[in-house]
Amino acid sequence: MRGIVFLAAFIILVIFAIRRPFASVSLWLWSGLFVPFYWIYGFASTISYNSIFAGITILGYFIYRRKPKFRMDKIFFFCDFIFNTYYDNKLFFLSPISYCMDVME
Repeated sequence: MRGIVFLAAFIILVIFAIRRPFASVSLWLWSGLFVPFYWIYGFASTISYNSIFAGITILGYFIYRRKPKFRMDKIFFFCDFIFNTYYDNKLFFLSPISYCMDVME
């Protein structure tokens, strides 16, 4: 019974995601965090909901006509610089330490 109800809701969500690809990004995230596989039993548990929403998102974005124009302004470059600087330094400084910890054990 739970599988039938979720499958009916899933069909409605798929129709909504096809019409609005930007909403399907949220559904993709939701299905990745919620993981419906653990909540549903029977025939509905064999469906890969996350892959379906990912495919709808990617295909829908290519088909969508009214895409917002991507702007690379000063804020974009500042956020990109901060993000990349932080993660590059974090990976550089943590990887030798974690490697040494693994070798010492």
